[in-house]
Amino acid sequence: MIRYVLLIISFFIVSLGQPSWAPLFCPVAAVVGYTFFWIALRKIERTRDRFLLSLIWFSAIQLVQLSWMTSIQYQGVYILFVWIVLAVGLGIQFSLFSLLVLRHLNASISILLALSSLWALLEWSRLFFLCGFTFNPIGLSLTAFPLSVQLAAVGGVFFLSFLVMFTNLLGVKAWEVKRRKYFLSWGAVALLPYLFGLYWCYGQRATTASTISLALIQTGLREEEKVLMPGLYDDFIHPAQQWSQIMTYLKETERETFDLIVLPEAAVPYGTYHPVIPFSYVNQFIEEKWGEKGFQFLPDLTFPYAFQSEDGVWKVTNAYFAQFLSNYFQSDLVIGLDDHDYEENKNYAAALQFKPNTSFSRYEKQILVPLVEYLPFEWCRRLVAKYGIFEFFEKGKGPKILSGKVPYSVTICYEESFGDLVRKNRKLGAELLVNISNNVWFPASRLPDQFFNSAVLRAVESGVPLIRSCNTGITSVIDRHGNTLHKFGGKSNKDSEFLSGALVADLPIETLFTPYVFWGDLFILFLGIFGIGRLFLTR
Repeated sequence: MIRYVLLIISFFIVSLGQPSWAPLFCPVAAVVGYTFFWIALRKIERTRDRFLLSLIWFSAIQLVQLSWMTSIQYQGVYILFVWIVLAVGLGIQFSLFSLLVLRHLNASISILLALSSLWALLEWSRLFFLCGFTFNPIGLSLTAFPLSVQLAAVGGVFFLSFLVMFTNLLGVKAWEVKRRKYFLSWGAVALLPYLFGLYWCYGQRATTASTISLALIQTGLREEEKVLMPGLYDDFIHPAQQWSQIMTYLKETERETFDLIVLPEAAVPYGTYHPVIPFSYVNQFIEEKWGEKGFQFLPDLTFPYAFQSEDGVWKVTNAYFAQFLSNYFQSDLVIGLDDHDYEENKNYAAALQFKPNTSFSRYEKQILVPLVEYLPFEWCRRLVAKYGIFEFFEKGKGPKILSGKVPYSVTICYEESFGDLVRKNRKLGAELLVNISNNVWFPASRLPDQFFNSAVLRAVESGVPLIRSCNTGITSVIDRHGNTLHKFGGKSNKDSEFLSGALVADLPIETLFTPYVFWGDLFILFLGIFGIGRLFLTR
Protein backbone atom coordinates (compact mmCIF):
# COMPACT_ATOMS: atom_id res chain seq x y z
CA MET A 1 0.00 0.00 0.00
CA ILE A 2 2.81 2.43 0.91
CA ARG A 3 4.42 1.71 -2.45
CA TYR A 4 1.39 2.98 -4.36
CA VAL A 5 0.99 6.03 -2.15
CA LEU A 6 4.63 6.98 -2.81
CA LEU A 7 4.18 6.46 -6.56
CA ILE A 8 1.14 8.74 -6.66
CA ILE A 9 2.72 11.41 -4.46
CA SER A 10 5.95 11.41 -6.45
CA PHE A 11 4.02 11.67 -9.72
CA PHE A 12 2.14 14.79 -8.65
CA ILE A 13 5.19 16.41 -7.06
CA VAL A 14 7.42 15.93 -10.11
CA SER A 15 4.86 16.59 -12.85
CA LEU A 16 3.70 19.84 -11.23
CA GLY A 17 7.14 20.78 -9.86
CA GLN A 18 7.98 23.27 -12.61
CA PRO A 19 7.72 27.08 -12.45
CA SER A 20 5.05 27.13 -15.16
CA TRP A 21 2.84 24.75 -13.18
CA ALA A 22 3.09 24.97 -9.39
CA PRO A 23 6.14 26.93 -8.15
CA LEU A 24 5.61 25.86 -4.53
CA PHE A 25 6.01 22.22 -5.58
CA CYS A 26 9.40 22.94 -7.15
CA PRO A 27 11.62 22.84 -4.01
CA VAL A 28 9.88 19.61 -2.93
CA ALA A 29 10.38 18.02 -6.36
CA ALA A 30 14.08 18.98 -6.27
CA VAL A 31 14.62 17.22 -2.93
CA VAL A 32 12.26 14.21 -2.71
CA GLY A 33 10.31 13.91 -5.99
CA TYR A 34 12.46 11.15 -7.46
CA THR A 35 13.45 9.81 -4.04
CA PHE A 36 9.89 8.71 -3.32
CA PHE A 37 9.62 7.06 -6.73
CA TRP A 38 12.82 5.02 -6.38
CA ILE A 39 11.92 3.95 -2.84
CA ALA A 40 8.67 2.56 -4.23
CA LEU A 41 10.39 1.05 -7.28
CA ARG A 42 12.89 -0.72 -5.02
CA LYS A 43 10.06 -2.88 -3.66
CA ILE A 44 9.38 -4.35 -7.11
CA GLU A 45 11.52 -7.41 -7.75
CA ARG A 46 11.34 -8.16 -11.49
CA THR A 47 13.53 -6.04 -13.76
CA ARG A 48 10.91 -5.99 -16.51
CA ASP A 49 8.27 -4.63 -14.14
CA ARG A 50 10.67 -1.97 -12.87
CA PHE A 51 11.37 -0.88 -16.42
CA LEU A 52 7.70 -0.70 -17.41
CA LEU A 53 6.69 1.19 -14.28
CA SER A 54 9.51 3.70 -14.76
CA LEU A 55 8.50 4.10 -18.41
CA ILE A 56 4.85 4.74 -17.58
CA TRP A 57 5.63 7.07 -14.65
CA PHE A 58 8.11 9.33 -16.43
CA SER A 59 6.26 9.32 -19.76
CA ALA A 60 3.08 10.42 -17.97
CA ILE A 61 5.03 13.25 -16.32
CA GLN A 62 6.29 14.40 -19.71
CA LEU A 63 2.77 14.27 -21.14
CA VAL A 64 1.71 16.68 -18.39
CA GLN A 65 4.68 19.02 -18.74
CA LEU A 66 4.49 19.03 -22.56
CA SER A 67 0.69 19.33 -22.64
CA TRP A 68 1.04 22.65 -24.49
CA MET A 69 1.48 20.44 -27.57
CA THR A 70 -2.21 19.50 -27.37
CA SER A 71 -3.10 23.00 -28.58
CA ILE A 72 -3.78 21.91 -32.17
CA GLN A 73 -5.60 24.94 -33.54
CA TYR A 74 -2.74 25.87 -35.87
CA GLN A 75 -0.59 22.74 -35.77
CA GLY A 76 -3.07 20.04 -36.70
CA VAL A 77 -3.41 16.60 -35.13
CA TYR A 78 0.07 15.49 -36.21
CA ILE A 79 1.52 17.41 -33.25
CA LEU A 80 -0.26 14.96 -30.91
CA PHE A 81 1.83 12.17 -32.43
CA VAL A 82 4.99 14.23 -31.80
CA TRP A 83 3.82 14.84 -28.21
CA ILE A 84 3.37 11.14 -27.48
CA VAL A 85 6.59 10.03 -29.20
CA LEU A 86 8.63 12.61 -27.29
CA ALA A 87 7.09 11.60 -23.97
CA VAL A 88 7.72 7.90 -24.55
CA GLY A 89 11.26 8.53 -25.78
CA LEU A 90 12.12 10.46 -22.63
CA GLY A 91 10.40 7.76 -20.59
CA ILE A 92 12.65 5.06 -22.08
CA GLN A 93 15.70 7.15 -21.27
CA PHE A 94 14.60 7.51 -17.64
CA SER A 95 13.63 3.82 -17.34
CA LEU A 96 17.08 2.61 -18.34
CA PHE A 97 18.65 5.12 -15.98
CA SER A 98 16.41 3.97 -13.10
CA LEU A 99 17.55 0.36 -13.56
CA LEU A 100 21.13 1.60 -13.28
CA VAL A 101 20.26 3.58 -10.13
CA LEU A 102 18.74 0.57 -8.37
CA ARG A 103 21.90 -1.46 -9.05
CA HIS A 104 24.09 1.14 -7.33
CA LEU A 105 22.09 2.36 -4.34
CA ASN A 106 24.48 0.71 -1.91
CA ALA A 107 27.51 2.20 -3.64
CA SER A 108 29.71 5.05 -2.45
CA ILE A 109 29.01 8.77 -2.73
CA SER A 110 31.37 8.95 -5.70
CA ILE A 111 29.16 6.48 -7.59
CA LEU A 112 26.08 8.59 -6.84
CA LEU A 113 27.96 11.61 -8.18
CA ALA A 114 28.81 9.60 -11.29
CA LEU A 115 25.16 8.63 -11.80
CA SER A 116 24.06 12.25 -11.41
CA SER A 117 26.60 13.47 -13.94
CA LEU A 118 25.53 10.72 -16.36
CA TRP A 119 21.92 11.94 -16.17
CA ALA A 120 22.98 15.53 -16.80
CA LEU A 121 24.92 14.33 -19.85
CA LEU A 122 21.84 12.49 -21.13
CA GLU A 123 19.80 15.69 -20.89
CA TRP A 124 22.54 17.67 -22.62
CA SER A 125 22.62 15.15 -25.48
CA ARG A 126 19.00 16.06 -26.34
CA LEU A 127 20.26 19.34 -27.81
CA PHE A 128 21.63 17.56 -30.88
CA PHE A 129 18.57 15.82 -32.32
CA LEU A 130 17.00 17.73 -35.25
CA CYS A 131 16.67 21.25 -33.84
CA GLY A 132 17.40 20.05 -30.32
CA PHE A 133 15.00 19.50 -27.43
CA THR A 134 15.49 21.91 -24.55
CA PHE A 135 12.25 21.49 -22.60
CA ASN A 136 11.82 19.86 -19.18
CA PRO A 137 15.31 19.23 -17.77
CA ILE A 138 14.75 18.21 -14.17
CA GLY A 139 16.90 21.14 -13.06
CA LEU A 140 13.94 23.44 -13.80
CA SER A 141 12.60 22.57 -10.36
CA LEU A 142 15.38 24.82 -8.97
CA THR A 143 14.38 27.80 -11.10
CA ALA A 144 11.07 28.80 -9.50
CA PHE A 145 12.71 31.23 -7.05
CA PRO A 146 15.59 33.69 -7.53
CA LEU A 147 17.81 32.21 -4.78
CA SER A 148 17.77 28.61 -5.98
CA VAL A 149 18.39 29.42 -9.66
CA GLN A 150 21.71 31.24 -9.10
CA LEU A 151 23.80 28.07 -9.40
CA ALA A 152 23.00 28.19 -13.13
CA ALA A 153 25.66 30.93 -13.25
CA VAL A 154 28.22 28.20 -12.51
CA GLY A 155 27.23 25.38 -14.85
CA GLY A 156 23.97 26.22 -16.59
CA VAL A 157 20.64 24.45 -16.38
CA PHE A 158 22.19 20.98 -16.76
CA PHE A 159 24.29 21.57 -13.67
CA LEU A 160 21.01 22.22 -11.85
CA SER A 161 19.79 18.85 -13.18
CA PHE A 162 22.96 17.24 -11.86
CA LEU A 163 22.31 18.73 -8.44
CA VAL A 164 18.63 17.69 -8.37
CA MET A 165 19.57 14.14 -9.31
CA PHE A 166 22.36 13.95 -6.74
CA THR A 167 20.05 15.27 -4.00
CA ASN A 168 17.41 12.64 -4.74
CA LEU A 169 19.96 9.83 -4.95
CA LEU A 170 21.30 10.84 -1.56
CA GLY A 171 17.75 10.77 -0.26
CA VAL A 172 17.23 7.19 -1.44
CA LYS A 173 20.54 6.09 0.04
CA ALA A 174 19.78 7.77 3.37
CA TRP A 175 16.42 6.01 3.44
CA GLU A 176 17.98 2.64 2.64
CA VAL A 177 20.96 2.62 5.00
CA LYS A 178 19.39 4.74 7.81
CA ARG A 179 22.69 6.39 8.73
CA ARG A 180 22.90 9.86 10.19
CA LYS A 181 25.74 11.03 7.94
CA TYR A 182 23.70 10.38 4.82
CA PHE A 183 20.67 12.26 6.14
CA LEU A 184 22.94 15.18 7.02
CA SER A 185 24.53 15.04 3.56
CA TRP A 186 21.09 14.97 1.98
CA GLY A 187 20.02 18.06 3.89
CA ALA A 188 23.28 19.91 3.15
CA VAL A 189 23.08 19.31 -0.60
CA ALA A 190 19.39 20.31 -0.60
CA LEU A 191 20.31 23.66 1.03
CA LEU A 192 23.31 24.31 -1.21
CA PRO A 193 21.45 26.18 -4.02
CA TYR A 194 19.85 28.57 -1.52
CA LEU A 195 23.09 29.27 0.34
CA PHE A 196 24.91 29.87 -2.91
CA GLY A 197 22.05 32.08 -4.05
CA LEU A 198 22.43 34.30 -0.98
CA TYR A 199 26.13 34.70 -1.70
CA TRP A 200 25.66 35.30 -5.44
CA CYS A 201 22.85 37.82 -5.06
CA TYR A 202 24.21 39.80 -2.15
CA GLY A 203 27.93 39.08 -2.01
CA GLN A 204 28.88 39.98 -5.58
CA ARG A 205 29.38 43.46 -7.00
CA ALA A 206 28.17 43.95 -10.53
CA THR A 207 29.38 46.55 -13.00
CA THR A 208 26.72 49.15 -13.85
CA ALA A 209 27.43 50.54 -17.32
CA SER A 210 24.43 52.84 -17.78
CA THR A 211 20.65 52.97 -17.77
CA ILE A 212 18.81 52.28 -21.01
CA SER A 213 15.28 53.43 -21.87
CA LEU A 214 13.13 50.76 -23.51
CA ALA A 215 9.85 50.36 -25.36
CA LEU A 216 8.89 46.70 -25.84
CA ILE A 217 5.94 46.18 -28.18
CA GLN A 218 3.46 43.34 -27.77
CA THR A 219 1.12 43.21 -30.77
CA GLY A 220 -1.23 40.56 -29.35
CA LEU A 221 -2.52 39.30 -32.71
CA ARG A 222 -3.85 35.87 -33.53
CA GLU A 223 -2.12 34.30 -36.51
CA GLU A 224 -5.13 34.71 -38.79
CA GLU A 225 -5.17 38.42 -37.92
CA LYS A 226 -1.48 38.84 -38.64
CA VAL A 227 -1.17 36.89 -41.91
CA LEU A 228 -3.54 35.64 -44.61
CA MET A 229 -4.66 32.09 -43.78
CA PRO A 230 -6.88 29.92 -46.02
CA GLY A 231 -10.53 30.19 -45.05
CA LEU A 232 -9.88 33.03 -42.56
CA TYR A 233 -9.37 35.96 -44.91
CA ASP A 234 -11.99 38.10 -43.15
CA ASP A 235 -9.92 38.05 -39.95
CA PHE A 236 -6.79 39.45 -41.62
CA ILE A 237 -5.69 42.91 -40.53
CA HIS A 238 -3.94 44.83 -43.30
CA PRO A 239 -0.27 45.70 -42.61
CA ALA A 240 -1.14 49.40 -42.77
CA GLN A 241 -3.55 48.92 -39.87
CA GLN A 242 -1.01 46.82 -37.99
CA TRP A 243 1.61 49.56 -38.31
CA SER A 244 -0.96 52.17 -37.36
CA GLN A 245 -1.66 50.28 -34.15
CA ILE A 246 2.06 49.89 -33.35
CA MET A 247 2.49 53.65 -33.75
CA THR A 248 -0.48 54.21 -31.45
CA TYR A 249 1.18 52.11 -28.73
CA LEU A 250 4.35 54.20 -29.00
CA LYS A 251 2.50 57.50 -29.11
CA GLU A 252 0.61 56.58 -25.95
CA THR A 253 3.90 56.30 -24.05
CA GLU A 254 4.15 60.13 -24.29
CA ARG A 255 7.92 59.86 -24.63
CA GLU A 256 9.93 61.67 -27.26
CA THR A 257 13.00 59.42 -27.33
CA PHE A 258 14.09 55.89 -26.43
CA ASP A 259 17.42 54.12 -26.46
CA LEU A 260 15.89 50.91 -27.81
CA ILE A 261 12.51 49.95 -29.28
CA VAL A 262 11.86 46.22 -29.80
CA LEU A 263 9.13 44.59 -31.88
CA PRO A 264 8.47 40.84 -31.85
CA GLU A 265 9.39 37.99 -34.17
CA ALA A 266 7.60 38.21 -37.55
CA ALA A 267 6.03 41.41 -36.24
CA VAL A 268 4.20 42.19 -39.49
CA PRO A 269 3.57 40.13 -42.66
CA TYR A 270 5.33 40.21 -46.06
CA GLY A 271 8.90 40.51 -44.82
CA THR A 272 11.34 43.39 -45.21
CA TYR A 273 11.17 44.45 -48.86
CA HIS A 274 7.71 43.68 -50.21
CA PRO A 275 5.87 46.93 -51.10
CA VAL A 276 2.35 46.65 -49.73
CA ILE A 277 1.18 50.12 -48.66
CA PRO A 278 0.55 53.06 -51.04
CA PHE A 279 2.53 56.14 -50.09
CA SER A 280 -0.62 58.27 -50.20
CA TYR A 281 -1.98 56.28 -47.28
CA VAL A 282 1.28 56.76 -45.38
CA ASN A 283 0.95 60.54 -45.59
CA GLN A 284 -2.57 60.29 -44.24
CA PHE A 285 -1.92 58.40 -41.04
CA ILE A 286 1.48 59.99 -40.34
CA GLU A 287 -0.33 63.33 -40.25
CA GLU A 288 -3.10 61.91 -38.07
CA LYS A 289 -0.71 60.48 -35.50
CA TRP A 290 2.31 62.74 -35.56
CA GLY A 291 1.19 65.93 -37.25
CA GLU A 292 3.41 67.99 -39.52
CA LYS A 293 6.39 67.11 -37.31
CA GLY A 294 6.26 63.50 -38.48
CA PHE A 295 7.02 64.24 -42.13
CA GLN A 296 10.59 65.36 -41.44
CA PHE A 297 11.48 61.86 -40.18
CA LEU A 298 10.20 59.92 -43.20
CA PRO A 299 12.87 57.92 -45.12
CA ASP A 300 13.54 58.64 -48.78
CA LEU A 301 11.47 56.84 -51.39
CA THR A 302 14.38 54.63 -52.44
CA PHE A 303 15.28 50.93 -52.14
CA PRO A 304 14.74 49.20 -49.75
CA TYR A 305 12.11 51.54 -48.37
CA ALA A 306 9.88 52.04 -51.41
CA PHE A 307 9.19 50.88 -54.96
CA GLN A 308 7.38 52.53 -57.85
CA SER A 309 4.94 50.33 -59.74
CA GLU A 310 4.52 50.33 -63.50
CA ASP A 311 1.54 52.67 -63.22
CA GLY A 312 3.66 55.20 -61.33
CA VAL A 313 2.25 54.54 -57.82
CA TRP A 314 4.78 54.55 -54.99
CA LYS A 315 4.39 51.80 -52.38
CA VAL A 316 6.40 51.47 -49.19
CA THR A 317 7.79 48.43 -47.35
CA ASN A 318 7.95 47.34 -43.73
CA ALA A 319 11.52 48.64 -43.66
CA TYR A 320 10.11 52.11 -44.38
CA PHE A 321 7.99 52.17 -41.22
CA ALA A 322 10.71 50.67 -39.06
CA GLN A 323 13.17 53.30 -40.26
CA PHE A 324 10.62 56.07 -39.68
CA LEU A 325 10.11 55.04 -36.03
CA SER A 326 13.87 54.81 -35.51
CA ASN A 327 14.28 58.31 -36.96
CA TYR A 328 11.37 59.79 -35.02
CA PHE A 329 12.38 58.49 -31.59
CA GLN A 330 16.13 58.77 -32.31
CA SER A 331 16.33 55.18 -31.16
CA ASP A 332 17.72 51.83 -32.12
CA LEU A 333 14.83 49.67 -33.31
CA VAL A 334 14.90 45.87 -33.48
CA ILE A 335 12.15 44.06 -35.37
CA GLY A 336 11.65 40.44 -36.40
CA LEU A 337 10.93 40.07 -40.13
CA ASP A 338 11.23 37.38 -42.77
CA ASP A 339 14.14 38.61 -44.85
CA HIS A 340 15.46 37.82 -48.34
CA ASP A 341 19.13 38.23 -49.21
CA TYR A 342 19.17 39.26 -52.87
CA GLU A 343 22.92 38.67 -53.26
CA GLU A 344 22.76 35.12 -51.91
CA ASN A 345 19.17 34.48 -53.04
CA LYS A 346 18.35 33.02 -49.64
CA ASN A 347 15.53 33.51 -47.14
CA TYR A 348 16.20 34.09 -43.45
CA ALA A 349 14.13 34.35 -40.30
CA ALA A 350 15.78 37.54 -39.15
CA ALA A 351 15.99 40.34 -36.65
CA LEU A 352 16.74 43.70 -38.26
CA GLN A 353 18.39 46.56 -36.38
CA PHE A 354 17.49 50.05 -37.56
CA LYS A 355 19.44 53.12 -36.46
CA PRO A 356 18.37 56.75 -36.90
CA ASN A 357 18.98 58.10 -40.41
CA THR A 358 21.31 55.31 -41.51
CA SER A 359 21.29 51.82 -43.02
CA PHE A 360 20.15 48.75 -41.10
CA SER A 361 21.85 45.48 -40.19
CA ARG A 362 20.58 41.91 -39.84
CA TYR A 363 20.89 38.94 -37.51
CA GLU A 364 19.80 35.57 -38.95
CA LYS A 365 18.15 32.92 -36.80
CA GLN A 366 20.57 30.04 -36.22
CA ILE A 367 18.30 27.34 -34.75
CA LEU A 368 15.35 26.62 -37.02
CA VAL A 369 12.26 24.61 -36.10
CA PRO A 370 11.76 21.54 -38.34
CA LEU A 371 8.72 21.46 -40.67
CA VAL A 372 7.93 25.11 -39.91
CA GLU A 373 11.22 26.86 -40.71
CA TYR A 374 13.28 24.16 -42.37
CA LEU A 375 12.58 20.81 -44.02
CA PRO A 376 14.50 17.99 -42.26
CA PHE A 377 13.45 15.29 -44.75
CA GLU A 378 12.18 15.62 -48.31
CA TRP A 379 9.29 13.24 -47.66
CA CYS A 380 7.87 15.84 -45.22
CA ARG A 381 7.17 18.32 -48.01
CA ARG A 382 3.67 16.97 -48.75
CA LEU A 383 2.79 17.01 -45.05
CA VAL A 384 3.65 20.66 -44.49
CA ALA A 385 2.08 21.70 -47.81
CA LYS A 386 -1.30 20.80 -46.28
CA TYR A 387 -0.73 23.63 -43.80
CA GLY A 388 0.26 26.16 -46.46
CA ILE A 389 4.04 25.92 -45.86
CA PHE A 390 6.01 25.92 -49.11
CA GLU A 391 9.12 28.02 -48.40
CA PHE A 392 11.81 27.54 -45.79
CA PHE A 393 14.68 29.49 -44.26
CA GLU A 394 18.43 29.12 -44.35
CA LYS A 395 20.34 28.67 -41.11
CA GLY A 396 21.98 31.84 -39.79
CA LYS A 397 25.71 32.41 -40.07
CA GLY A 398 26.48 32.73 -36.35
CA PRO A 399 26.31 35.00 -33.29
CA LYS A 400 26.31 38.75 -33.78
CA ILE A 401 26.71 41.74 -31.48
CA LEU A 402 24.72 44.86 -32.30
CA SER A 403 26.04 48.27 -31.32
CA GLY A 404 23.89 50.67 -29.33
CA LYS A 405 24.00 52.61 -26.08
CA VAL A 406 25.27 49.27 -24.77
CA PRO A 407 26.31 46.33 -26.99
CA TYR A 408 23.50 43.76 -27.21
CA SER A 409 22.62 40.51 -28.95
CA VAL A 410 19.35 39.11 -30.27
CA THR A 411 17.83 35.65 -30.09
CA ILE A 412 14.70 34.70 -32.01
CA CYS A 413 12.04 32.65 -30.22
CA TYR A 414 13.26 29.05 -29.64
CA GLU A 415 16.93 30.11 -29.66
CA GLU A 416 16.41 31.62 -26.21
CA SER A 417 16.21 28.13 -24.69
CA PHE A 418 19.81 27.27 -25.73
CA GLY A 419 22.18 28.39 -22.99
CA ASP A 420 25.39 27.85 -24.93
CA LEU A 421 24.17 29.90 -27.90
CA VAL A 422 23.29 32.85 -25.66
CA ARG A 423 26.58 32.41 -23.81
CA LYS A 424 28.54 32.92 -27.05
CA ASN A 425 26.86 36.28 -27.49
CA ARG A 426 27.80 37.27 -23.95
CA LYS A 427 31.37 36.13 -24.52
CA LEU A 428 31.57 38.38 -27.58
CA GLY A 429 30.69 41.37 -25.41
CA ALA A 430 26.89 41.59 -25.17
CA GLU A 431 25.81 43.54 -22.09
CA LEU A 432 22.09 43.11 -22.80
CA LEU A 433 20.20 40.12 -24.18
CA VAL A 434 17.21 40.78 -26.44
CA ASN A 435 14.67 38.11 -27.35
CA ILE A 436 11.88 38.45 -29.88
CA SER A 437 9.22 35.71 -29.90
CA ASN A 438 5.86 34.68 -31.27
CA ASN A 439 4.12 32.00 -29.17
CA VAL A 440 0.75 32.26 -30.93
CA TRP A 441 1.13 28.84 -32.58
CA PHE A 442 0.08 27.12 -29.33
CA PRO A 443 -2.70 29.37 -27.96
CA ALA A 444 -4.19 28.91 -24.47
CA SER A 445 -1.24 26.76 -23.35
CA ARG A 446 1.69 26.95 -20.96
CA LEU A 447 4.25 27.30 -23.76
CA PRO A 448 4.73 31.09 -23.20
CA ASP A 449 5.44 30.44 -19.52
CA GLN A 450 7.98 27.73 -20.33
CA PHE A 451 9.77 30.04 -22.76
CA PHE A 452 9.76 32.75 -20.10
CA ASN A 453 11.44 30.32 -17.67
CA SER A 454 14.19 29.88 -20.26
CA ALA A 455 14.69 33.64 -20.33
CA VAL A 456 15.22 33.70 -16.56
CA LEU A 457 17.88 31.01 -16.90
CA ARG A 458 19.69 32.81 -19.71
CA ALA A 459 19.92 36.03 -17.68
CA VAL A 460 21.38 34.19 -14.68
CA GLU A 461 23.78 32.08 -16.75
CA SER A 462 25.09 35.12 -18.63
CA GLY A 463 25.11 37.62 -15.77
CA VAL A 464 23.35 40.36 -17.78
CA PRO A 465 19.77 41.67 -18.07
CA LEU A 466 17.40 40.22 -20.65
CA ILE A 467 14.40 41.85 -22.35
CA ARG A 468 11.64 40.15 -24.36
CA SER A 469 9.17 41.41 -26.94
CA CYS A 470 6.42 38.99 -27.97
CA ASN A 471 3.52 38.98 -30.37
CA THR A 472 1.72 36.77 -27.87
CA GLY A 473 3.63 35.49 -24.86
CA ILE A 474 5.30 37.23 -21.95
CA THR A 475 6.86 40.57 -22.82
CA SER A 476 9.15 41.39 -19.92
CA VAL A 477 12.31 42.90 -18.44
CA ILE A 478 14.53 40.58 -16.36
CA ASP A 479 17.63 41.53 -14.38
CA ARG A 480 20.87 39.54 -14.19
CA HIS A 481 19.63 37.59 -11.14
CA GLY A 482 16.50 36.41 -12.93
CA ASN A 483 14.18 38.83 -11.13
CA THR A 484 11.27 40.06 -13.23
CA LEU A 485 11.31 43.86 -13.12
CA HIS A 486 8.47 44.51 -15.60
CA LYS A 487 6.07 42.09 -17.26
CA PHE A 488 2.77 41.56 -18.94
CA GLY A 489 1.39 38.31 -20.23
CA GLY A 490 1.39 34.78 -18.85
CA LYS A 491 -0.92 31.93 -17.92
CA SER A 492 -1.96 33.48 -14.59
CA ASN A 493 -4.27 35.90 -16.44
CA LYS A 494 -6.65 34.23 -18.91
CA ASP A 495 -6.93 37.40 -20.99
CA SER A 496 -3.23 38.25 -20.88
CA GLU A 497 -2.15 36.09 -23.83
CA PHE A 498 -3.49 38.61 -26.32
CA LEU A 499 -2.64 41.76 -24.42
CA SER A 500 -1.21 44.48 -26.64
CA GLY A 501 0.67 47.69 -26.06
CA ALA A 502 4.10 49.09 -25.25
CA LEU A 503 5.93 48.04 -22.09
CA VAL A 504 8.09 51.06 -21.16
CA ALA A 505 11.01 50.71 -18.76
CA ASP A 506 14.29 52.30 -17.72
CA LEU A 507 16.72 49.43 -17.15
CA PRO A 508 20.05 49.74 -15.29
CA ILE A 509 22.58 47.63 -17.17
CA GLU A 510 24.30 45.62 -14.43
CA THR A 511 26.69 42.94 -15.67
CA LEU A 512 28.79 40.20 -14.11
CA PHE A 513 31.05 37.73 -15.90
CA THR A 514 29.90 34.29 -14.70
CA PRO A 515 31.75 30.95 -14.65
CA TYR A 516 29.20 29.59 -17.12
CA VAL A 517 30.18 32.25 -19.65
CA PHE A 518 33.78 31.05 -19.32
CA TRP A 519 33.30 27.30 -19.76
CA GLY A 520 29.69 26.83 -20.88
CA ASP A 521 28.43 23.27 -21.25
CA LEU A 522 32.00 21.91 -21.17
CA PHE A 523 31.53 21.85 -17.41
CA ILE A 524 28.68 19.35 -17.59
CA LEU A 525 30.38 17.46 -20.42
CA PHE A 526 33.41 16.77 -18.21
CA LEU A 527 31.10 15.74 -15.36
CA GLY A 528 29.36 13.30 -17.70
CA ILE A 529 32.64 11.82 -18.91
CA PHE A 530 33.64 11.39 -15.27
CA GLY A 531 30.36 9.61 -14.61
CA ILE A 532 30.73 7.16 -17.46
CA GLY A 533 34.35 6.46 -16.59
CA ARG A 534 33.59 5.94 -12.89
CA LEU A 535 30.73 3.55 -13.59
CA PHE A 536 32.80 1.61 -16.12
CA LEU A 537 35.67 1.19 -13.66
CA THR A 538 33.25 0.07 -10.94
CA ARG A 539 31.81 -2.58 -13.20
